[in-house]
Amino acid sequence: MSIQELKETLKAQYGDTEKGEAYFQVFGPADSITVAYDITFRRNTMSGAMRQYSRDRAMSNAIIQQIAEQYQDQYRVTVGYPSPPQEDEYSEYEQSFGGFVTIKEM
Repeated sequence: MSIQELKETLKAQYGDTEKGEAYFQVFGPADSITVAYDITFRRNTMSGAMRQYSRDRAMSNAIIQQIAEQYQDQYRVTVGYPSPPQEDEYSEYEQSFGGFVTIKEM
């Protein structure tokens, strides 16, 4: 399957969809695909939000991992997951955290 065909397949499955509190997008230039999610929150700390949305974060990370495992033998795959912050401050403003998988031709 070409990278463009794969991009269309992944867009049909995950493009601009919400799964729980996570918002998924599929994007990238002609030679790669990124499937990413973010969870947006406000009036919390980053670590507090990561705890509050732990179920959605775990489900979203599992989707990212499943995509990575499915295509790692045919493509070059890079995965990124959210990690707890080093410094944590309360904020009234919107913040977000998320994860991604990037798929490129080998």
